[in-house]
Amino acid sequence: MKIKKGADKLIKEKTKYYIAIAFLVLLMHIDYILTYRGICILGVISEGNPLMKWLFDCENITYLKGLLIRFLMAVPPIIMLLIYEKNKYYKELKIVLALAIAMNLYVIASHMKWMFCY
Repeated sequence: MKIKKGADKLIKEKTKYYIAIAFLVLLMHIDYILTYRGICILGVISEGNPLMKWLFDCENITYLKGLLIRFLMAVPPIIMLLIYEKNKYYKELKIVLALAIAMNLYVIASHMKWMFCY
């Protein structure tokens, strides 16, 4: 019975991490969609991250191309998080996921400011 309880606990723990990683990817894509809308459709904001400015060159990169590029940009961090999880660095993984999710929530909250104005 102790082994079964331990296995159940491990499965629940892993499930939490996978849900958190999926939530992070969802937030990253929501950020892309809102930023694209604000820059290319409404023209009311500009990209603040100099490393991402090229992604919002509305004349050369279409919405779907940009969404695909954004998805591909999310793959390396996801792989790193899964490596952390497989090597059982759970404490570090919690910290990294919490920070990444918090940063993305902050950015989405920033989008809300201009969204309510337009």
